[in-house]
Amino acid sequence: MAQFIGAHGSEIPAAQWAEIETFVCAAITDMHFDRTHDAKNYFTAATRLAHWAFFEAGLELEREVIFHPEVIATFISQGCDDLKPSSRGSYRSRALQMTDKFFPGLRGNVKNQALEDFDNAPEPYTDQEVIELRHWAGNQGTRYRSVNMTLMLALGIGAGLSNSEIAAVTAGDVQVDDHGVVIRVRGDRPREVPVLAEWESEIAQLARAAMRPTLHLICPRRRVLNNPSLIAALILDGSTPPVTVTVQRMRSTWIVGHLNARVPRDVVARAAGIKRTEGLSRYDKFLAPTDTSSARTLLRDGSEGTAA
Repeated sequence: MAQFIGAHGSEIPAAQWAEIETFVCAAITDMHFDRTHDAKNYFTAATRLAHWAFFEAGLELEREVIFHPEVIATFISQGCDDLKPSSRGSYRSRALQMTDKFFPGLRGNVKNQALEDFDNAPEPYTDQEVIELRHWAGNQGTRYRSVNMTLMLALGIGAGLSNSEIAAVTAGDVQVDDHGVVIRVRGDRPREVPVLAEWESEIAQLARAAMRPTLHLICPRRRVLNNPSLIAALILDGSTPPVTVTVQRMRSTWIVGHLNARVPRDVVARAAGIKRTEGLSRYDKFLAPTDTSSARTLLRDGSEGTAA
């Protein structure tokens, strides 16, 4: 196994790989593959599943949890948006075969479901729900908690970051200039993300007030630097929200908002850390239809723009 662990490790930050290495390697070893090629393919799928489940979903690294069919279904839907349908199908198949090996009979009806059944993007928040969430975040029991909740919304709805990305942002990752605020995202999907104008002030103020650039913006008093359950615990400890609060819905709100604003798909995909624009297609069902007048204007201007 060592011959391909090194190659895969370059795709995941060393500190994060150290957290899941024992779990992944033990699972692959217990599959008892006869061929190294098979072990490598399943290793890749298991690594991505474990990484998403632990760092994004905040789940415990236990086989009955990670390889549960419902967790795998959610992983395919929410954790593989940068992959082609064929690759998502391969990951799902290998993960579920590991489920069969470890927990015979647990799959139930999952094996008969089409990939499309799992290919559902989280529903974005409505404009009214965003207003309600802003009010909820600003009215927590303490100032510290309100600031953290508001910043979570700013990084999720305002920049489309994932759970682990929100938790990892430091003051030094924030660039503030005359053109706005940009977040430098590190980790396995490094990129720079401009923040929506209406969320800039919350992020800029905290970044400027930080005592040092390495200080985390959200929950700076944390005792564990890389706690995969940090955001989930923050939400759980807060007051009752007006709607269910998930980072996945925040990210969906950000993506759909940009697509509705007709930001080019390659620009949105790049800012979202999605490798292919096809990964955005699952959000299409949430897009607002173009009215007849706007459609006519777009088509007319487009024709003029391409005229010789």
